[in-house]
Amino acid sequence: MSDYRYIARCSYGNDSIAMLQMLHEYGLKDVAVVYSDTGWASDAWKVRVEQGKEWVRSLGWEAVRLTSIGFEASVRNHTAAGMFPTRLVKFCTQELKVRPFLKWVTEADPDHRALVCVGVRRAESAARSSHPAFMPERDNGRHVWHPMIDFSDADRDGMIEKTPFPILPHRSDECAICINSNRADLRRASPEAIAAVAALEADVGRPMFNPAKYAGAEGIGEVKRWADSERGKYRPLTGVVPAYPLLDAMLDAEPATCEDNWCGL
Repeated sequence: MSDYRYIARCSYGNDSIAMLQMLHEYGLKDVAVVYSDTGWASDAWKVRVEQGKEWVRSLGWEAVRLTSIGFEASVRNHTAAGMFPTRLVKFCTQELKVRPFLKWVTEADPDHRALVCVGVRRAESAARSSHPAFMPERDNGRHVWHPMIDFSDADRDGMIEKTPFPILPHRSDECAICINSNRADLRRASPEAIAAVAALEADVGRPMFNPAKYAGAEGIGEVKRWADSERGKYRPLTGVVPAYPLLDAMLDAEPATCEDNWCGL
């Protein structure tokens, strides 16, 4: 029989921290807080995760860290298919988060006793606006609960203010550079993260980001130059002037991470 009554899927972003505080205020016991390591997190995020795990233990819960093959290995494995992950083909989410979690939860909760908790909120985006509060028999037969489903940003931030963590101006950095990165995300990307993408692009022989969706920018160096430009002002070094001003503007408003219930929380 499982020792867990509740299993919280957690990235240690704003929504995750707020959800953990909410569960703590409910007085829940026998909680496992599970972080899936993508192998692609920023150095600063790794520090935050360790701080989060210490806080979780101080609440009397178990902090679990799951490993995966890592983003770089996942991309190399798909090189023959000619792809990095995309918004539509998110094999990164499946390989780095979903599969490791489902494998772990099957072993950790063999009798399906635990309730899985996730920090999804309808106010986050149009894509999540109709998300259900409760999803029966989802994670290998376990019920999934979204306790903050109707929380506004202010409601969430109020929860975070009760914790040792600051409110972040961005979503989680469990991937230092996400396949869904927009201009704001790329502007704050570290030189180390940019270099890691450049090395991976050189290794597999193709760019991480589709040039047609980033105003013609090909390769992470050019994508970063696009990000650092003002909307509609970027011109590729090739001298070709792309006719993408509308798309270029739209990218700023797009979400920073995947809009499923596994990423960016």
